[in-house]
Amino acid sequence: ISYDMNAAMQSISLQLIGAVSKDYPMLWKYTHDKAYKKAVRKQIAQDLGITIEEVKARLTAFSFGSVKDRKLHKHYEAFQAESDKLRREVLAYAEANAPKVFQDAIDQTSREVPAHINWQDLEHKECFKERKASASMFFFVWTHYERKIREAMLQILVDGLEVHDAVYSRMNVAAEDIEDAIFKLSG
Repeated sequence: ISYDMNAAMQSISLQLIGAVSKDYPMLWKYTHDKAYKKAVRKQIAQDLGITIEEVKARLTAFSFGSVKDRKLHKHYEAFQAESDKLRREVLAYAEANAPKVFQDAIDQTSREVPAHINWQDLEHKECFKERKASASMFFFVWTHYERKIREAMLQILVDGLEVHDAVYSRMNVAAEDIEDAIFKLSG
């Protein structure tokens, strides 16, 4: 049985910063409504004449700072804008509330992180170099929390096999029990 984290990056990030639906209307619905997520992907694919896999790749790229092709579709524009805001807020949160995680992200990135960045200034216009560095750091921050979630899942799914944003197990466990274990471990 695959116990998959739906829209893991967005879901983890939104929860981490304590966002509500009005803060990120598209990303909120994308993470909380699987039918909406599939419909958005399908609509973009049909409108642009590309595959759903290509759409998924572009949406993921937006989450990591890309701006390429964002003006090709209204959903791309909304997703990119909210993803950019979310990336910045997660890094501001990490700097203020999880300094070890934040420093680990700086240490682990292969990108040069400009020393002058004020991570709490969410309106700062990023240059290309800053956006690439922050996107790399964002990857390390959210995957830190993703790993903690998998660890909590493995406390319940003791035969579990971790695979990216899921744990596979032969055990049949209620999703609520797994969610409780995640909450207890990670808050």
